[in-house]
Amino acid sequence: MNIDRFEGQWHQVKGQVKEKWGKLSDDDLDVIDGRVEQLAGAIQKAYGIAKDEAEEEARSYLWGLQVYAWTDQLQGKWLQAKGKAKERWGKLTDDDLTRINGRADQLLGAIQQQYGLDEDAAAKDLRAFFHDVKELMA
Repeated sequence: MNIDRFEGQWHQVKGQVKEKWGKLSDDDLDVIDGRVEQLAGAIQKAYGIAKDEAEEEARSYLWGLQVYAWTDQLQGKWLQAKGKAKERWGKLTDDDLTRINGRADQLLGAIQQQYGLDEDAAAKDLRAFFHDVKELMA
């Protein structure tokens, strides 16, 4: 997946990142400021692992946090967002949208399956969707 900068509020997830990678200092986290490349570099240095491995760990972990945050936002607003999702992805059936029930990971998977997209393309489309329905999430 392609996530170059954590799209949530970095200060809200610094604690989770610190918990995951306890060798990272508070100064490291301040320098990282949500940038995946910086996080990967700090992980690589602190844990002595290969650059590619550190980047994959960082991207995967932050992507999981992003999907979790989106799901949290969608859960309470799914009835309103469901209509927007149906407009955007017309191939998704009412049954699909009912099954998804605001879970961003399920929505991502359905977009990939129905439209034959890889994870990066589906994630990009999902990010655009969240940008478009941001006012619903408030």
